[in-house]
Amino acid sequence: MNHSCFLANVQTVLESVGDDVVSDLRESAVGVIVKLKELEYTWSASCVHHFLVNQLAIESSHEMWSLIDCMP
Repeated sequence: MNHSCFLANVQTVLESVGDDVVSDLRESAVGVIVKLKELEYTWSASCVHHFLVNQLAIESSHEMWSLIDCMP
């Protein structure tokens, strides 16, 4: 993701890839972004980029933890 990426563009990506890829994507750590899009949140790409760059390694495959102000 970069500064010109918008959450609204996720729909275009989801339409371009197959259903099996979308289901795999939803189950990954990045699936949180797909869920935000489905909930109609309007987040800037810089916030999403911050979450991904500061992502913590955890054992749970259905959660994504990030550092915010040096706190998980």
